[in-house]
Amino acid sequence: MERFHGRLRDGDRVIFEQVAGYFESGETSGSFEVHQGGILTRDLPTNHPYLLDLDDKRTGTIHLTKVHASNSAGIAHMDFRLDGDLVASPVMAFG
Repeated sequence: MERFHGRLRDGDRVIFEQVAGYFESGETSGSFEVHQGGILTRDLPTNHPYLLDLDDKRTGTIHLTKVHASNSAGIAHMDFRLDGDLVASPVMAFG
């Protein structure tokens, strides 16, 4: 099991700035928590690809498989499957 921190994006739009989770063995599926405050319902579509950007500069496309509504402390839990491999994010050169 590999733990990670990162953010969840829908294209260029950041949905959650901070997520913390883990990959199951083989890095093909996992879960993460969102500490956002407030109540998150199950309104994120599971038939839509999202981008998971990890703090170690890797990124990958995921599909949510289960969205658990947040509890009273505002912590939501989401399960996902990884589509393909995690790849290193491109580095932008400034000149």
